[in-house]
Amino acid sequence: MKKVDVKIANLAKYSEHLENKDKAHFENLSKELHGLRVAFINSTSFGGGVSELFYSIIPLLKSSGINIHWYTIDGDDRFFNITKKPHNMFQGKDAIISNN
Repeated sequence: MKKVDVKIANLAKYSEHLENKDKAHFENLSKELHGLRVAFINSTSFGGGVSELFYSIIPLLKSSGINIHWYTIDGDDRFFNITKKPHNMFQGKDAIISNN
């Protein structure tokens, strides 16, 4: 696996866009989650909705004190074809998963 480096966000940039109650809620959650260890693992760090989401959310989670890391898995075409099937099914495509 390869580690994807993502910086910590500067929350001060976002504070003017939050109401005081939302700031307080975020601060309380940050205290509760501080030190939590999380690892995100997916197949790519570019070119898809997951990677776009991770580049946005991981810096914010890190800024709240969560010990978060993101890794990608290497794979060949067969690997990606297999993993893409359930991904598409979750999005509503009809398919059958079998051992064939």
